[in-house]
Amino acid sequence: MKYKLQDLIDMEHFQNLQDRLNGIYSFPSSIVDNDGNILTATAWQDICTKFHRKNKDCETLCIKSDQYIKDHIHEADPAVTYNCPHGLVDNATPIIIDGVHYGNFFTGQFFLEEPDLNFFKVQARKYGFDENAYIEAVKKVPIWNRKQLDSYLLFIKGLITVISESGLKRLKEIETRKQIKKSQHFHQSILQTAMNGFWLTDINGRLLEVNDSYCRMSGYCENELLTMCITDLEASENSKGMVKHMEKVVNQGSDRFETRHRRKNGTVFDLEISVQYRKEDGGRCVAFLRDITDRKTAEGRLVQAQKLESVGTLAGGIAHDFNNILFPIIGMSEMLLEDFPPGSEEYLKAQEILTAGKRGSDLVKQILTIGRQSENKMVPVYFHEVLDEVLRLCRATIPANINITHEIKKGVNPVMANPTQLHQLTMNLITNAYHAVERTSGDINIVFKEIVLGPEKVTKHFLEPGRYALLSVSDNGSGIPKALIDKIFEPYFTTKKKGKGTGLGLAMVHGIVKDHKGGINVYSEAERGTTFNVYLPTIGKSDQTTSDLTKGALAVGSERILIVDDEAAIANLERQILERLGYQITTCFSSINALDVFRADPDSFDLVLTDMSMPQMTGDELARELLLIRSDIPIVLCTGFSEKMDEDVAKNMGLKGFLMKPVVHRDIAQMIRKILDEN
Repeated sequence: MKYKLQDLIDMEHFQNLQDRLNGIYSFPSSIVDNDGNILTATAWQDICTKFHRKNKDCETLCIKSDQYIKDHIHEADPAVTYNCPHGLVDNATPIIIDGVHYGNFFTGQFFLEEPDLNFFKVQARKYGFDENAYIEAVKKVPIWNRKQLDSYLLFIKGLITVISESGLKRLKEIETRKQIKKSQHFHQSILQTAMNGFWLTDINGRLLEVNDSYCRMSGYCENELLTMCITDLEASENSKGMVKHMEKVVNQGSDRFETRHRRKNGTVFDLEISVQYRKEDGGRCVAFLRDITDRKTAEGRLVQAQKLESVGTLAGGIAHDFNNILFPIIGMSEMLLEDFPPGSEEYLKAQEILTAGKRGSDLVKQILTIGRQSENKMVPVYFHEVLDEVLRLCRATIPANINITHEIKKGVNPVMANPTQLHQLTMNLITNAYHAVERTSGDINIVFKEIVLGPEKVTKHFLEPGRYALLSVSDNGSGIPKALIDKIFEPYFTTKKKGKGTGLGLAMVHGIVKDHKGGINVYSEAERGTTFNVYLPTIGKSDQTTSDLTKGALAVGSERILIVDDEAAIANLERQILERLGYQITTCFSSINALDVFRADPDSFDLVLTDMSMPQMTGDELARELLLIRSDIPIVLCTGFSEKMDEDVAKNMGLKGFLMKPVVHRDIAQMIRKILDEN
């Protein structure tokens, strides 16, 4: 059974009622549950309580009487009457509540006629009772005639109906309360496990109820939040703003808005809040809160992508024009070095011009690196050359009061990498270090070397044993709290003020390192600074750097070359460079003119060197027209910058070479000689 009888009826109330009935009718009664527990009892006779139930042999027959009533209770109409072996009469009326038998209402003990005292004297002697005391108890048992009993049982039948109805009412109350509790528990479970945060507040902004999701969002536990007000969490509104906003919610009945909250660790996150006002209990606000940090950040390094795209477009235009300016400076200074005796004053001046021109060329490359989109192409890269480029750029952009030191080993083996991503990785780490020390004019130190990780160390770094290029970037700033150090590589996580970062820098570093099958560790101590260590696998031994590959004698030739460039200074410079090497040169300052010249006598040229950006017809368009006229003509495309043209695109078009301006003598000489020899 789901419930016990005492769960459904007020026993104290019915005990009082039975006592009053006994005062009127002098009739014993009791309520007994199905387990034999006596719940109420009135005027039970001494003959049973002091004699029959005290003797074990006699009690056995009493239990037999109880069992009979229990077995035949379904025959009750309205009661089951039983003459017990001890000469007494008992009646039992079942208590049925909602179709379930919960117990019985007993009427007894009594006689229906004058008792035979001799029978009871014999019984006293049989069980060893005090005969006089036992007979006195027999005389106290009430004697009822059948009419009185029937009348009483009819009354009891009505009483049982009252008991049953009372129990049914109580049963429904219990079930309803349980359903309400279950429903409340169910809805509470939904609120607690919902992805969105939940609040219940009063109209003063005091938190009355929160769910687990908001606890996770904010970093506070439930007990902490229930001692707080909205203003303790708001990062966007002050107390006056909160009061004004609450008045708006009360007047409108609801509102939906965006705001920012501050976590327990001090970081800020974006929220969208939907709130409804309820009038109950003096005014309550029910609010659902959704973390929209990811969405807001995505909307933002989108705006940033658009800015970078604009920077890239601007950088491309600057690069094209600037490279056209640098080309003659570098080319003419190289020719002057060939003309002047080494060590002469003129030679040294020309060398300074060449050095300045190359520095300008490096600056253009740095601008393009920032503005261009990263390609996923992996090539062997000497990391120290990327570091040199980044350090020059950082030294130009980071204030001079920040001390930057470095120890960069030049003999480190190359890594298989994307040069642009290595540039981004290094820039982000150095920028992160700069933000850590900018207020204290501190120090940044960069170390680059090659190390060997044995089996005893690789587990710590989650890497394979082998040789690695190690880049360490250190600062002596305030350090990273231990509670946050495991979160710094998470996307959008940042402790910096607005405008100082979006939380993507270190996440990008982590992603680049993993893409290059490397590892990254961070070590930090409060007020002593932070060190990031990046491990990238090297790809074999080489004593030759990229700059060494450019050394060697200039290649010469006698073939016929068509030069096309709308910049007369560049076209004439290229002509002078190649004529010095022995080539026969025809120069055109227009792509349309060049097409006419070539069409007039296609076989008179062994190679075409053309610029990319030209009016009327671009270099790639010219190349297509030339190949239609003569499919085997070798073409070299030269450009200062082009988003739609690179070495792979040029190769797929059928072009034999691709050069980036400003071009030095050695590059143009080696490429032309190599193509002509292969052709």
